[in-house]
Amino acid sequence: MSEVVHCCQDRMVYESRRFNLPQAEIKCLMLFAEIGQQTVTQVAQGLDVAKSRASNILSDMATRGLVSFDPDPDDGRVKLVSLTDRGKEYAAEIGDFITRIHGAVLSRLEPPERVMVIKSLELLKNAMDSVKQQLEEM
Repeated sequence: MSEVVHCCQDRMVYESRRFNLPQAEIKCLMLFAEIGQQTVTQVAQGLDVAKSRASNILSDMATRGLVSFDPDPDDGRVKLVSLTDRGKEYAAEIGDFITRIHGAVLSRLEPPERVMVIKSLELLKNAMDSVKQQLEEM
């Protein structure tokens, strides 16, 4: 399992270099692509980081022109964060890259093996989520 994790980490390093963005910002872009406009608190929860860390990531992304902050019409104390057009373009490029990488990996397997691997990955993810929840409850 550690070899698979190492391989995934290598891909993330390559991805960061290819798109000239820190991995935290890439993860944040993909979170926005999936969920859309969010508060800083929601971003922190989605990234599983402290709110102060999420604020720093978003500030850096705003400097790069990837996100914008708007006041929440329902609560003036809250800022809503959205991807800019440039951020949406980056998110689409990164999403396409990830899809191509996953496709390339799966294409090296025979169709029945693909089904087996995908089902096994789903089982593994569910088991990992269960252990994570138990650890958080300790």
